[in-house]
Amino acid sequence: MEFKVILCPVDLADFDEVVNRCASGLAESNGSRIVYLNIAPTELPYDCIAGRHDESEFLRRLQEIRPTAEGIDRSYVVRTGKPSGVIVQYANDNQVDLIAIGTHGRTGVSRMLMGSVAEAVVRNAECPVMALGPGASMPQKT
Repeated sequence: MEFKVILCPVDLADFDEVVNRCASGLAESNGSRIVYLNIAPTELPYDCIAGRHDESEFLRRLQEIRPTAEGIDRSYVVRTGKPSGVIVQYANDNQVDLIAIGTHGRTGVSRMLMGSVAEAVVRNAECPVMALGPGASMPQKT
Protein backbone atom coordinates (compact mmCIF):
# COMPACT_ATOMS: atom_id res chain seq x y z
CA MET A 1 0.00 0.00 0.00
CA GLU A 2 1.31 3.45 -0.92
CA PHE A 3 0.97 6.35 1.51
CA LYS A 4 1.25 9.78 -0.12
CA VAL A 5 -0.14 11.74 2.83
CA ILE A 6 0.35 10.66 6.44
CA LEU A 7 -1.62 12.49 9.12
CA CYS A 8 0.15 12.66 12.46
CA PRO A 9 -2.11 14.12 15.18
CA VAL A 10 -0.01 15.76 17.90
CA ASP A 11 -0.85 16.38 21.54
CA LEU A 12 1.60 19.15 22.40
CA ALA A 13 1.31 18.30 26.11
CA ASP A 14 2.26 14.66 25.52
CA PHE A 15 4.21 14.39 22.24
CA ASP A 16 4.89 10.81 21.15
CA GLU A 17 8.33 10.58 19.55
CA VAL A 18 7.82 6.90 18.60
CA VAL A 19 4.79 7.82 16.47
CA ASN A 20 6.84 10.56 14.82
CA ARG A 21 9.71 8.16 14.09
CA CYS A 22 7.34 5.56 12.60
CA ALA A 23 5.51 8.16 10.49
CA SER A 24 8.86 9.58 9.37
CA GLY A 25 10.17 6.14 8.42
CA LEU A 26 7.06 5.43 6.35
CA ALA A 27 7.23 8.87 4.75
CA GLU A 28 10.90 8.41 3.89
CA SER A 29 10.35 5.01 2.27
CA ASN A 30 7.19 6.09 0.39
CA GLY A 31 8.10 9.67 -0.53
CA SER A 32 5.13 10.78 1.56
CA ARG A 33 4.21 14.12 3.06
CA ILE A 34 3.48 14.30 6.80
CA VAL A 35 0.75 16.59 8.07
CA TYR A 36 1.17 17.38 11.76
CA LEU A 37 -2.25 18.22 13.21
CA ASN A 38 -2.91 19.74 16.61
CA ILE A 39 -6.35 20.26 18.08
CA ALA A 40 -6.10 23.37 20.25
CA PRO A 41 -8.00 23.05 23.54
CA THR A 42 -11.09 25.21 23.86
CA GLU A 43 -12.80 23.80 26.92
CA LEU A 44 -12.24 24.60 30.59
CA PRO A 45 -9.84 25.28 32.22
CA TYR A 46 -8.04 26.71 29.17
CA ASP A 47 -10.53 29.48 28.36
CA CYS A 48 -10.83 30.52 32.02
CA ILE A 49 -7.10 30.75 32.64
CA ALA A 50 -5.77 32.12 29.38
CA GLY A 51 -8.81 33.78 27.88
CA ARG A 52 -9.52 32.66 24.35
CA HIS A 53 -6.84 30.34 23.00
CA ASP A 54 -4.37 31.72 20.50
CA GLU A 55 -4.09 29.35 17.52
CA SER A 56 -0.91 31.09 16.35
CA GLU A 57 0.84 30.02 19.57
CA PHE A 58 -0.24 26.40 19.05
CA LEU A 59 0.96 26.60 15.43
CA ARG A 60 4.35 28.01 16.52
CA ARG A 61 4.80 25.16 19.01
CA LEU A 62 3.63 22.58 16.46
CA GLN A 63 6.14 23.82 13.88
CA GLU A 64 8.97 22.93 16.26
CA ILE A 65 8.24 19.26 15.50
CA ARG A 66 10.27 17.82 12.66
CA PRO A 67 10.30 14.44 10.93
CA THR A 68 13.15 12.27 12.14
CA ALA A 69 14.50 11.80 8.60
CA GLU A 70 15.85 14.54 6.32
CA GLY A 71 14.03 15.79 3.26
CA ILE A 72 10.48 14.82 4.21
CA ASP A 73 7.82 17.24 3.00
CA ARG A 74 5.66 18.37 5.90
CA SER A 75 2.90 20.78 6.80
CA TYR A 76 1.30 21.95 10.01
CA VAL A 77 -2.38 22.46 10.82
CA VAL A 78 -4.15 23.66 13.97
CA ARG A 79 -7.89 23.10 14.42
CA THR A 80 -10.35 23.28 17.29
CA GLY A 81 -13.12 20.88 18.21
CA LYS A 82 -13.56 17.38 19.53
CA PRO A 83 -10.19 15.74 18.78
CA SER A 84 -11.39 12.43 17.33
CA GLY A 85 -13.96 14.14 15.12
CA VAL A 86 -11.50 16.76 13.90
CA ILE A 87 -8.89 14.11 13.06
CA VAL A 88 -11.33 11.93 11.13
CA GLN A 89 -12.89 14.90 9.32
CA TYR A 90 -9.48 16.31 8.35
CA ALA A 91 -8.40 12.90 7.03
CA ASN A 92 -11.60 12.50 5.01
CA ASP A 93 -11.50 16.03 3.59
CA ASN A 94 -7.82 15.99 2.63
CA GLN A 95 -7.25 12.57 1.03
CA VAL A 96 -5.09 11.29 3.87
CA ASP A 97 -3.76 7.78 3.18
CA LEU A 98 -2.74 6.87 6.75
CA ILE A 99 -3.30 8.26 10.23
CA ALA A 100 -0.38 7.64 12.62
CA ILE A 101 -1.62 8.17 16.19
CA GLY A 102 -0.41 7.37 19.68
CA THR A 103 -2.51 6.00 22.49
CA HIS A 104 -2.14 7.02 26.12
CA GLY A 105 -2.90 3.54 27.43
CA ARG A 106 -5.59 4.59 29.85
CA THR A 107 -7.66 1.82 31.36
CA GLY A 108 -10.60 1.44 33.69
CA VAL A 109 -12.33 4.53 35.08
CA SER A 110 -9.80 6.93 33.53
CA ARG A 111 -10.55 5.56 30.06
CA MET A 112 -14.29 5.61 30.72
CA LEU A 113 -14.21 9.25 31.84
CA MET A 114 -11.64 10.57 29.36
CA GLY A 115 -12.60 8.42 26.39
CA SER A 116 -10.09 7.26 23.84
CA VAL A 117 -9.32 9.55 20.93
CA ALA A 118 -7.30 6.84 19.20
CA GLU A 119 -10.09 4.29 19.61
CA ALA A 120 -12.66 6.68 18.11
CA VAL A 121 -10.31 7.45 15.21
CA VAL A 122 -9.76 3.75 14.53
CA ARG A 123 -13.52 3.13 14.56
CA ASN A 124 -14.48 6.07 12.35
CA ALA A 125 -11.63 6.77 9.94
CA GLU A 126 -12.09 5.83 6.30
CA CYS A 127 -8.33 5.33 5.80
CA PRO A 128 -5.94 2.96 7.60
CA VAL A 129 -4.87 3.94 11.12
CA MET A 130 -1.57 3.01 12.77
CA ALA A 131 -2.16 3.29 16.53
CA LEU A 132 0.91 2.88 18.73
CA GLY A 133 0.53 2.34 22.45
CA PRO A 134 2.80 3.44 25.26
CA GLY A 135 6.01 1.51 25.32
CA ALA A 136 5.97 0.87 21.57
CA SER A 137 9.41 0.99 20.05
CA MET A 138 10.69 1.55 16.58
CA PRO A 139 12.06 -1.58 14.89
CA GLN A 140 15.81 -1.47 14.44
CA LYS A 141 17.25 -1.57 10.93
CA THR A 142 19.34 -4.65 10.22
